[in-house]
Amino acid sequence: MNFANDIDLFDGWAEAVVHQRFTTRFERKYNAISVFKRAQGEGHIHRITGLESLLADFGSAIAAIDLLPVGAPRRNWRQTLRSDGVVFVRHPDLGTACEIADQVGIRLQMYAG
Repeated sequence: MNFANDIDLFDGWAEAVVHQRFTTRFERKYNAISVFKRAQGEGHIHRITGLESLLADFGSAIAAIDLLPVGAPRRNWRQTLRSDGVVFVRHPDLGTACEIADQVGIRLQMYAG
């Protein structure tokens, strides 16, 4: 919601809890997509590929990146919803957003071992 509307819903939630109102104005400007990534292999993350080229090609459409860093142990997929990382894509055009998200899914690779 934050990425699709360019707002901070945490501020709005705090206002609603403290003051019993929600005055934040918003307009949906983007289509937002979350792409969750799992590293190939077991153990610790030792390499991440494709991120630089994705940022070069689609940097303005990448709203946020939260990947485990190199050296971190892989997360147990049974204990997390976030997998080993997530990239948030946003674009005003839905088709373009989907194409960029597909490229993130294909080109961004994480390796553990």
